[in-house]
Amino acid sequence: MIEDFTSAKNILKLAIDLQNLCESTDDKEVNKNILSIKFKILLLIQEFGKVSPSTLVEELKIAKSNIALFCKQLLIEQFIVSKQDEFDHRIIYYCLTKKGEKYVCSFLNLLNNHICQTFEENKLKTLDKNVKVISDIFSKNRSKK
Repeated sequence: MIEDFTSAKNILKLAIDLQNLCESTDDKEVNKNILSIKFKILLLIQEFGKVSPSTLVEELKIAKSNIALFCKQLLIEQFIVSKQDEFDHRIIYYCLTKKGEKYVCSFLNLLNNHICQTFEENKLKTLDKNVKVISDIFSKNRSKK
């Protein structure tokens, strides 16, 4: 039986298209950093408010030792701070600093402007709706495991 791998090809094509979109801005700093592990960590911390290292490991599928190295660098750069859990002091959480929040927002603003310039308004609405559907499908599938 010959398989056509339609789903696999479509998902990979979407990943390539999304990466190309994110990296096709005129701002070279955005191109270099928008899909970096550091930025993904910062984005997740912004999304969750505070994040444990294990949550980052689970979300990014990266070894805990690598997460620790990236977070150590982000701590040094003062983009994040670490806070102990108030009940169990063995547990730590990472939170964005004002500098980290400003950094994430500036990249999101640049990318958002690029997206808005790339697509017509009606296409943007369709894109947003469909991306939300796709994201929800992946989220629901991830929560089953």
